[in-house]
Amino acid sequence: MYYCYECKGTGQTIRAEDRCQQCKGDKVVLEKKILEVHVDIGIKNGQKIIFPGEAHKGPNTITGNIVIVVQQKEHPKFKLTHLDGRQLLIKSEPGEVVNPNQCKAIHDEGMPIYSNPFIKGKLYVQFTVTYPNSLSPELCKALEAVLPCGSD
Repeated sequence: MYYCYECKGTGQTIRAEDRCQQCKGDKVVLEKKILEVHVDIGIKNGQKIIFPGEAHKGPNTITGNIVIVVQQKEHPKFKLTHLDGRQLLIKSEPGEVVNPNQCKAIHDEGMPIYSNPFIKGKLYVQFTVTYPNSLSPELCKALEAVLPCGSD
């Protein structure tokens, strides 16, 4: 038993003079199609965008879907930041110390939630703390005035 390339397994052949000039008797025509993908606000890594019934079509077959899976790539320089140019006041508790590279979450200031752009997630802030190499005498006196006295 072998596969018949003449009838392509259908049991029927079409005479050359009766074949369609466009499909050449194959019953399908290759077509290049451009699909425009809309990435919604708040879409997540791994989420799927589906184009129903846009896969290859053929006689006596059910047409499938085209499925696009979102894959976010890390970028060496680009980090997703607060894009609207606002400045946010981040409050801390009295006596709380902010350490270098410390991360803090601010509720309702992050990216919009997928399918509900009016609700926002958390904005994560990573602090960069820069310490001076030296202090001027005036600044030392100002610090002495506000800091508690230490034992020498």
